[in-house]
Amino acid sequence: MEDMTARQNPLRLDSTEPITIRGFQYLIEGRQGSDLALFNLMTGETLTMTYAAVMREANLSDIPMDNIVNIREADAGLSPSQKARKDFLRRHIEEVAFGKSREAEAYRPGYGPESTLDERLTRKAAELAPLGIQGTSRSNLKKLVIKLKGQDSTGMVDGRSNRRIDPFGNIDSRLYSMLAALVSGMKEESTPTREQLIATLRVDWIKKYPGELDKLPSNSTLRRKLDLMTAGRYTFGTAFNRRSNESVPKRFHDVRPAFAPGEEVQVDSTPMDVLVHGDSGNFFRPTLTTFIDKATHSILAAMVTDGVKGIDLAYLLAKALSIPELRPGPKLPYNLNELRVMPWARTLVDRDLELVDVSRPIIYPRRIVTDLGKDYLSNAFLAACQKFSIDITHAPPATGKDKAIVERSHRTIKDMFVRHLVGFTGGSPAARGRNVEKQELISIHTLAYVLELWIRHIWQNMETNAIRNPERPSRRYSPNTLYEALSYRAGFLFAPISPNTFISLLPVVDRKIGRMGITFNNRRYDSPRLDRYRGTASGRKLADDDWQVHYDPNNPTAVWVSVPQRDELPDAGEFIECPWRNADAFNSPFSRFVRETSEIISQLGGQISTGERSLLSRKLVQGAYKAAEKELRAAEKREESQRISEEQGMARPKPIDVVEPEDVQSLWDKPRVSETYELFDPENSASEISKTNQSRPERIPGKSALDRPTQPKLEDDGHDKE
Repeated sequence: MEDMTARQNPLRLDSTEPITIRGFQYLIEGRQGSDLALFNLMTGETLTMTYAAVMREANLSDIPMDNIVNIREADAGLSPSQKARKDFLRRHIEEVAFGKSREAEAYRPGYGPESTLDERLTRKAAELAPLGIQGTSRSNLKKLVIKLKGQDSTGMVDGRSNRRIDPFGNIDSRLYSMLAALVSGMKEESTPTREQLIATLRVDWIKKYPGELDKLPSNSTLRRKLDLMTAGRYTFGTAFNRRSNESVPKRFHDVRPAFAPGEEVQVDSTPMDVLVHGDSGNFFRPTLTTFIDKATHSILAAMVTDGVKGIDLAYLLAKALSIPELRPGPKLPYNLNELRVMPWARTLVDRDLELVDVSRPIIYPRRIVTDLGKDYLSNAFLAACQKFSIDITHAPPATGKDKAIVERSHRTIKDMFVRHLVGFTGGSPAARGRNVEKQELISIHTLAYVLELWIRHIWQNMETNAIRNPERPSRRYSPNTLYEALSYRAGFLFAPISPNTFISLLPVVDRKIGRMGITFNNRRYDSPRLDRYRGTASGRKLADDDWQVHYDPNNPTAVWVSVPQRDELPDAGEFIECPWRNADAFNSPFSRFVRETSEIISQLGGQISTGERSLLSRKLVQGAYKAAEKELRAAEKREESQRISEEQGMARPKPIDVVEPEDVQSLWDKPRVSETYELFDPENSASEISKTNQSRPERIPGKSALDRPTQPKLEDDGHDKE
């Protein structure tokens, strides 16, 4: 019987066998300590070399381990049923080859040392035949025994499971080159479909090789090859991800380690996926800009603005270089009653909220990595960095990997902070909710305030996958933890900038100082120190004698007026702080209720917008003018009628009744005489009627009705029906 340990050990050297070193064969003559004496079979000379040198030059320990690799690959690709079959066959093949398996303690009858290999093969084939296992015939068992003795158990597995093939070996190499060029050319193009690329590939092949149509595979084969070639390249994904992935250089990327806080600071801007209200009442998506330290992953400063300009980056740098408690101006007027309380803030007390600024690290940036945006190349930002001896490094175009930390932090802020805000837009049209703009959106200043709280409480204290212990990679640390650990070894003290330096880095607008102070963004700012400058010119002719006013984009509670350097000015070279005159409205009773109710009522259409007021005013004035003109003409007509009546000395006519005789026909039968029928007025007495009849002259017979005296015509009283 063959023993499992009887085979030749490749690590055991046989002194009788020659070894080859640099093309010459040597025999080992002897050994002393770590040196070996080698006899050259060609020249007969003796060479002394160390044991390690002989092993290295002769490659004696370089043993190919292909069988181990094949076994691992075969095991990794097997299903549970295939693994069970392999383990079952292994025990039986070991019993045939060596008389017993590794797990067995004793030999079974018929498989002992007295049995031969042929006998064991015949007995095992008969034993496995009733089980109906495929591949267990005597000839197959013999092949498996030979493979097992060569320390290769992959023979008990279907060979197709560990076969190594070229995925593109069954297509023409020219077709492969055309397919690779087509996929690479989609970097700047719109996202195509698989059918579109396959059709383009077929047209190009027919144009270039018209007589070799038989070498074009089927559409299903081309689709499989296309999926293999486009894996991880976003060819059929979003254009943004595709361009970003293709812009990464296909070369070795060396790391730029940062060993101290502030050694490298990365900055970038991105639109936030939330709608907020601006100062003018319109809603928009703000832009988030952050400074993040590479060594500690701490956010030095963050701001939210409506777009980004170079002066805004200078303001962000001022925030990073200053201590929050020492910044000029009052704090934001908002309090927890004005904000929606986040779940993480419900356990905090007022004293904790007052001390949140103390727990935030202050880091001085020594190098800032930016992209090539116009705002980062502005004179205001570059001059501020030069003033504080901060180096600027520009990342290559369209290479987000050079600012990977700040790019990844923006996605974390979206997932952990922005997603919980009112007005969250989802990040894409497909994920956006319905009527997001009709929700109770917060203002941009409230967003800036809540973002500062979230950075101090959550971001700076949460464990992150990017900060791990090199000795124990499963241990993760927070930015504050790593900052404290590195601060003990950094060995430098940070000198924050003064309030005047902070103000000088703020954005600037030109305004006049009137009797009511300064108006900026529909807010009124004033201070008793402005009395000397109200209605006066600043002397800046290029700015139409306006005064420079500095403002904080994220804090509207105050502005600062810059007084020029002039001898006659008492505050020359200083900044006059002007508080917001209506800031105390946030602390008044029912303040939030009144504002929210007013906003709801205005959205119901109960007031006239600024865009409609001119049109409605014109319609109202013109309509009212026409109505007034008509009424005036009617009044004049009534007055004229009254005047004529008074001049004729006649009273205002009154309604009268005509009394006719009972026998009307008898009156018509009589001949006309000089008597006249009088109109009877019931209001006049009978005596007045008789007197009137006696004094009236008799009618002369023969005169026509035309000769009769006419009654005065009744004038229109002005009450005619319109």
